[in-house]
Amino acid sequence: MNEIKIIFNSILGIVLFAGILYLAYISTKFIARRYSLNGKSSKNMKILETLSIGKDSSLILVKVGNKNLLIGSTPHSVNIVDQFSDDEIICDADSVNCTEQKLPDFAEALKINIAKKFGKNTAASARKEDENDKKSNF
Repeated sequence: MNEIKIIFNSILGIVLFAGILYLAYISTKFIARRYSLNGKSSKNMKILETLSIGKDSSLILVKVGNKNLLIGSTPHSVNIVDQFSDDEIICDADSVNCTEQKLPDFAEALKINIAKKFGKNTAASARKEDENDKKSNF
């Protein structure tokens, strides 16, 4: 009888642990979707870039229709700082259009950051290394 009780308690503990992990996953997914600034977009608005400039203040580059607005955000106010045309927005060398930038997958982002950390000059060199690795594997 004592063995059955131990097995039952073990199974109950595993089920409770799995339930807690599942609830943590769901809540993290909800929080990330609700509070994420990068990548939020709608039909007429898209956040292109954000830059934190202090504890609770940031600059946000937003595309609204055909206008690009630089918005300053603090806990007490939100102000339009400046307005830019598409020509004035600087994009990465690899991207064709700022509004349609392709985000690198995890492996590519990791290689780019490792290359930056160890002094390799550009992300393009990391991408070339990745392409060479793929060719050598086939």
